[in-house]
Amino acid sequence: MKYQTKLGLIFCSSALTISLIVLLLIFPFAKLSPEEIKHMNTPQNIENFDLNINMGDDYGFLPVVELMDHYMENPPTTNNNTLLKIPERQFGGC
Repeated sequence: MKYQTKLGLIFCSSALTISLIVLLLIFPFAKLSPEEIKHMNTPQNIENFDLNINMGDDYGFLPVVELMDHYMENPPTTNNNTLLKIPERQFGGC
């Protein structure tokens, strides 16, 4: 076998081995605990969301509860004609 071929095989196998070792060392830190998994899979009440979402300069920060209330009171309307309509793409050009 040529020297360059041996050197290439050694490099590839060592790179794969080092990558696997690093992966095995890092993996335990990426695992979630069973309590966290149970909490993620349990539906939460809307009152538990105290997150504020930035809606831009016009509306500022709004709580999730207000956004959900607005969505429930004013559901989006769909029209069968608008579902099939493909938006027209406009080319800005130079």
